Amino acid sequence: MAQDFLQRPINLIAPFNVGGGTDLLRRGLAPHFAEAIAGDAFVSNMVGGSGTVAAYAL
Repeated sequence: MAQDFLQRPINLIAPFNVGGGTDLLRRGLAPHFAEAIAGDAFVSNMVGGSGTVAAYAL
């Protein structure tokens, strides 16, 4: 039997500083995304290393 789709919340990673355009866009879309998947979604900012910190977090 197939398992449920969501086992844990979805983490939307923003590889830039808090308050920037990417951060604001993701924070604005996160509630709509969570509603669409019928689960939880949150935004994490992982700054540093020209985006490599965020890339390794995947």
